[in-house]
Amino acid sequence: MQFITRGFKFGLWVIVVVASLRNNEMSAQNWSLKGSVMASVEINETKPSILLKWSPETTATKYTIYRKLKDAKAWGSLKATLAGTEVSYLDTTVQIGQTYEYRITRAASDIPANGYLYAAIKGPAIESKNAVLLLIDSRIQDSLITSINRLKNDLYNEGWDVMQAVVDKNATVPQVKDLILNQKALNPKLKTLFIIGHVIVPYAGNDAYDGHPDHIGAWPADSYYADLDGTWTDDSVDNTDAGRKENKNSIGDGKFDQAYIPSDLELEVGRVDFFNMPAFSKNEIQLLRQYFDKDHKFRTGQIKARRRGVVLDNFNFQNEGFAQSGYRACSAFFGPDSTSTADYRTSLLNGSYLWSYGAGGGWYEGAGGISTTQNMAVDSLQGIFTFLFGSYFGDWDSPNNFMRSALGSGTILTCAWAGRPGWQMQHMAMGEHIGFSSLLSQNNNTLYINSPNGRRGVHAALMGDPTLVMYPMLPVSNLTIKEVAGLVELNWGASTDASEGYLIQRKKSNESTFQTIARNFNGLTYLDKCLNKDTTYEYRICATKLEKNASGSFYNVSAGLISSIKITRPDLAIDSIMTKDENAGFNQGKFLGAQVSGGTAPFTYTIKGNLDPNKLSAGTYTLIVEDANGCKTEKEFIIRLNTSNHEINIDHVNIYPQPADDFLYINPKSKWELNEVRLINPIGTESNVKVERTSQNLGRIFVQNLKPGWYMIKGSNGNKHFEIPFIKL
Repeated sequence: MQFITRGFKFGLWVIVVVASLRNNEMSAQNWSLKGSVMASVEINETKPSILLKWSPETTATKYTIYRKLKDAKAWGSLKATLAGTEVSYLDTTVQIGQTYEYRITRAASDIPANGYLYAAIKGPAIESKNAVLLLIDSRIQDSLITSINRLKNDLYNEGWDVMQAVVDKNATVPQVKDLILNQKALNPKLKTLFIIGHVIVPYAGNDAYDGHPDHIGAWPADSYYADLDGTWTDDSVDNTDAGRKENKNSIGDGKFDQAYIPSDLELEVGRVDFFNMPAFSKNEIQLLRQYFDKDHKFRTGQIKARRRGVVLDNFNFQNEGFAQSGYRACSAFFGPDSTSTADYRTSLLNGSYLWSYGAGGGWYEGAGGISTTQNMAVDSLQGIFTFLFGSYFGDWDSPNNFMRSALGSGTILTCAWAGRPGWQMQHMAMGEHIGFSSLLSQNNNTLYINSPNGRRGVHAALMGDPTLVMYPMLPVSNLTIKEVAGLVELNWGASTDASEGYLIQRKKSNESTFQTIARNFNGLTYLDKCLNKDTTYEYRICATKLEKNASGSFYNVSAGLISSIKITRPDLAIDSIMTKDENAGFNQGKFLGAQVSGGTAPFTYTIKGNLDPNKLSAGTYTLIVEDANGCKTEKEFIIRLNTSNHEINIDHVNIYPQPADDFLYINPKSKWELNEVRLINPIGTESNVKVERTSQNLGRIFVQNLKPGWYMIKGSNGNKHFEIPFIKL
């Protein structure tokens, strides 16, 4: 089916007259709205349940409900069948902290409809990301180095593993693909591709996704860069009749034959490209710099759009309902009552909308009743995420392209040609980034019901930053780190968005992924412990909020503030273990004790398996030492003799019992000539000790006030020196 436009001729600027400009206003029905189940949820935490609600429809005859988990590839068995008069469904088989995806299908006497929700009660925070590759046009790299470095820092703070590659202006499409494949081999976590500038554009296909015969041919296909294992050929299509020279597709010309992706795409792709946009007074570099300024402000919570949506479909085709992509998404995000049908440009000029959708009879530089590139160049539209749809401009590599122009207006950050195919955005309600939804939409076949036109087409593309989420938060401030008495102390300034405290993550400097060490931490000071000497650790502190919207609730996290520290305090270590060993050259008890270094006293000692150290048979055992901070270390030792002797016997002095609890006896075997008796504690500090003489050759040392751990009695008896270890229970 062709879109209804006339008056366009390639290479000429002409006035475009759009037939049926306002079908939406003249028709009794809004078919895009009727083709969408306008659904939202209410959640109950006390008795865990999710109530699915939708707007009533007089022509409805039946509703069916399906549910699946996020990664499931099919909807599975039917959840419920409801009468056409029903407007809700209560799901009581849910768990707090688990996300669920729902499909609501409506049968009706006129047209069917579908709605999709991704819902949860306290859904889990997305605490880390995959790797993102910034693919940068060499022409603009030097001029944008400050903006790109700030973007890299923002991404890293959000948990992305950031990679970068610069593409030479003379590079070919296959060379760029090889570069991407090499980067993927270096980092298997690579999932997202962010193209910055006019990196050479792949072209593919022999189709007109907008239905115009003069537009049959190759269209821009960043999807080629996203397909890591599909087969793309250039040996069958031979079309020289396309209206725009870039759309002509001949054998061996470097443009691919495939009009539809040969296999599922593996990478999420977004592109910010202001090449050849003379309608703007600012040049390419200035537009890129402006884009990344507002991108930074939005993702750090400095730009906030009102949580509502506006939709206008000037086509109003009954059998396709192009604006379903907008209606379904806005209903899932904001609810039906915050999703309006109104003029696109006027609404965004006069008010703030987080999401917007506009469709109308189009040409390369505009859509009837929506706007034009020339308007975008001077307007300051108050939105963030937008969809546009209409003839010709889905071919986005054209000069002054309308879809690309949206990124130069006001606070708009993303745009997609949504209608052929439809786009599925519901996962963004629970904190996913837009690249996740774009890849899902590009790969969709029959899992999500939309018009079949354009489905899995190579042309589907995201203009804008693919890493953006809907609900950025204000981060923490003034993170400081210092080492204090074997601990790392972190202090930071509060975020006003941190209603649920803070997320604290840590990694070693040579690791790529942060590990979470505390969630929903309530405070502005955190003490970390059990760290390794001479190791540099990075810490990431994020504000946490329980975000609530029309799809339920989930834990949202802000961008992190990151700082690092190198540890200087020695690790907790077991230097030596003393046992009774017939080859040791002296007579001591059995397991006797251990020499410990590092850590923080006092120490506790256990034998793995909670074995009694005085009843160990010959064999191999593991000693576990824990310090005052709860840090643990362990070391194997061998008992070669089986004995129940509780005395440590140095040929001229004995001490017992071993281990000791309240007191320790010391027994010089010959004449009593004890002097200079001292106690050495677990960290090596010496102190005088009083020996109470209880008989001619026996003394008693009180140890009940000592903390548990390993100690040493040091002294002399006459001219014979002794150092005897013991364990205090």
